[in-house]
Amino acid sequence: MYLSFHAGKANAFDKMVNVGIAVILFHGIFVLICELFFPLQRYIDAAAPFGLLYGPLCYFSFYALSGKLPDRNRLFLHLMPVIVGIGFYLMILWSSSFRDAYYLLIIRVLYICVEISMISYTGLLLFYNGGDEKERTQEGKKMLITVLVLVFMVAVMFITLSYASNLSKRKVSWLLPRMIIYFAMFTVMIFAFRYQAARILKKTQA
Repeated sequence: MYLSFHAGKANAFDKMVNVGIAVILFHGIFVLICELFFPLQRYIDAAAPFGLLYGPLCYFSFYALSGKLPDRNRLFLHLMPVIVGIGFYLMILWSSSFRDAYYLLIIRVLYICVEISMISYTGLLLFYNGGDEKERTQEGKKMLITVLVLVFMVAVMFITLSYASNLSKRKVSWLLPRMIIYFAMFTVMIFAFRYQAARILKKTQA
């Protein structure tokens, strides 16, 4: 984000990149706070519906390549699962009786929805062709396609872990999916850094 402020005027796609970086940073800080201050309350981190955000963010970024930001109706439609997830998350936090009764079911449904979201958005966007091709930045498109492949791989790994856990009737350690998520977040940040650095380089050469 610091690089973005020094890369000149931001277009619609640049703004979406900044939003994506902000979401990843917030997610990372949230996880750190949970680890430091709530190490025994795993539900605070596990039930947070962050995973439902990344598919729509990829879609909004692809849409922004056409030079336009998504309108309110489009935002509301694609963020509806996140809003519903936040509602259930708040109920888990505030009501111990609700948490005891429905936590495991909600976690299972949440992770299934995250897997479906990641795979469906990846499939949709790999064939997405909105807007004028001339208005798109090739650097941004390459970055997004790479991120989509990464998101798809994370979804497949989650499905594999879930299937292996159900097949063996044993719980997979929570550390493994966490490490996968952190690796994916770190990789996306590297691509965002390269994109912003390329913007600065292009500005200095102009």
